[in-house]
Amino acid sequence: LYAGEGYGSGDGNIRVCNPEADGACNHSDWSMSHDGAQESIIALGVFKGKLYAGQGTGSGNGDVLICDPGADGQCDSGDWEISYNSPAGFDFVEEIVPFYDKLYVGQGGSSASSGDILVCDPGNDGRCDSGDWSKSYLGSWNHIYSMAEYGGKLYASQRYTSATGNGDVLVCEPGPNKTCDQSEWIHSFNGTTDTVYSLTTYRGRLYAGEGVAAGDGDIQVFGNASFIESTTNSWNGWNHIALTINTTTMSFYKNGIWENSSDLVNPIKSHSNTSLFIGKSIGGKSPDETPMAFNGSIDEVALFNRSLSAQEVQDHYVR
Repeated sequence: LYAGEGYGSGDGNIRVCNPEADGACNHSDWSMSHDGAQESIIALGVFKGKLYAGQGTGSGNGDVLICDPGADGQCDSGDWEISYNSPAGFDFVEEIVPFYDKLYVGQGGSSASSGDILVCDPGNDGRCDSGDWSKSYLGSWNHIYSMAEYGGKLYASQRYTSATGNGDVLVCEPGPNKTCDQSEWIHSFNGTTDTVYSLTTYRGRLYAGEGVAAGDGDIQVFGNASFIESTTNSWNGWNHIALTINTTTMSFYKNGIWENSSDLVNPIKSHSNTSLFIGKSIGGKSPDETPMAFNGSIDEVALFNRSLSAQEVQDHYVR
């Protein structure tokens, strides 16, 4: 487990916890991973087996660090180096999120145009080095505080420090190249407060946490995507999982037995730029090496162009 520190000059450190047999991170389990020269480590993110950290807080200090761990799998002091060296005017890196096999970074600073979004399209080695970064979005506000994937789109929250009503949410629906370019970012939500600090998804919906003034600490909820999950908690060994979808209903089967059904909120699109993923999501925040990855093995995947009956699911399981 890694944690970013910060307050004053030289406090932008990264701590690592290597827990004992009980799995808990106790005080004695923490050690220094990176002894930083900047004020803060604000964001941490995992992408293609490497750990990235966003630092700040003065002009030009909003850099991105990368750790490519050694054979022990741990990020020690000698494993950290600069991935992106921020120019003057960009004080912070405030968010790090994978999306469609690219890495996105939210920037911020005191300037009204510091709230940009960077994108890294890594080379064959899977690393984000200095030449792999480009601008995804050129902002007109101070900060990009948070980003989240929802429904095959990437959302980003903004802040403008001196004006109420600029706590907005942006959205990008990428084209066939699966990259969010400047022209693909539009406003999704025009806020009435100063800031949208956080974005996250939960059970088929996107949630946004607002601020800053007294009474502004609200939570906005967007969307109503279809969502279904198992009703049991035992997943030892191999299991046969089936999901059927018709025009109105999704149904979940485990080992040939129906477990749960829910309403299909939106019909499945026969033609869409959104890819189908099995065992992972398109992107978003996750402690796993792959964004929102299934921690296990998947085998014998089958797709059908019609909805199977309960008996057909049972027959598929026993054969």
